[in-house]
Amino acid sequence: MPRPAVAEPLDISESPELRELVETVSRERRPRTLRVADQDVAVIVPLASKASRSRKAMSQRDIEAFLSSAGSWHGLVDTDQLKADIAESRRISSRPPLDL
Repeated sequence: MPRPAVAEPLDISESPELRELVETVSRERRPRTLRVADQDVAVIVPLASKASRSRKAMSQRDIEAFLSSAGSWHGLVDTDQLKADIAESRRISSRPPLDL
């Protein structure tokens, strides 16, 4: 599968029309297809801002739900046996042997 091309940066500081288009795409958070006559030639896609990539703050309801789950396994799971089972499963290889 071919690797996607890395976009080369293009400074649009001195191009007011292009800059206005890019600001609109960024503000509306919608990609736009650029055409020359009847042919699509490029797509402008808004980049995710750092703010939109960060985690959403937890609401009070989220915090209460998280705290209420504490101890919910108590009496349902033997934790010592669970740890022993996990350790045992890590000792057993699930990969086929290699023929070198």
